[in-house]
Amino acid sequence: MSESSSQHLRLVEQMGAQRFEGFNPIAPRSHRWMMDHSQSEEIRAFGWGLWRTIDRDPDGKTGPPKLRRTPIAHDSRVSAREHLGVEHMAEDLGISVANATDALRRNGEKGRMRRDEKGRIWVRGDAPLPRRIKSKTPDDEDEVFFSTEKTLRAMCLSFQQLDKNRRIQYVQRYLDAPKPFRQHLESLPAEPRA
Repeated sequence: MSESSSQHLRLVEQMGAQRFEGFNPIAPRSHRWMMDHSQSEEIRAFGWGLWRTIDRDPDGKTGPPKLRRTPIAHDSRVSAREHLGVEHMAEDLGISVANATDALRRNGEKGRMRRDEKGRIWVRGDAPLPRRIKSKTPDDEDEVFFSTEKTLRAMCLSFQQLDKNRRIQYVQRYLDAPKPFRQHLESLPAEPRA
């Protein structure tokens, strides 16, 4: 095993990978899109976590230089024995510390990231498997689905953050809207105007 390969194995193990079967290198632009301002703060926080852990940017082309990959969020703004905190995340993403803390908490609840007792931010190598949509059987009762294809982007992002019960309530309100108003909403362009 080469030295760089064993270095990557150690990194993934430090991140908490349970059943290590190899590592999956990810190209930087494959996760930096997550920090785009059009994404929810939760996704942006996760993208930031990847950027400040597994991404390497020794020349500082995308932000503060980061000389090596680390299991905890780190870059040149802090010494080798220190770590980046939620205030760094908030600064980099252009959001308040309260919103960054909340986004980090939601990622923690979903098992994607964690903040330990020392305040260090980790991207979980043992994140849960993705939930899959179950196929409907004829016995299932009809569920209310909401199409986001013709909805404004900001509205879609807000809607996606709601739990299932709140989504059903919002869909019901939309369906109960007077016909002229419903038609007006349906005629709006899918993308916001510049």
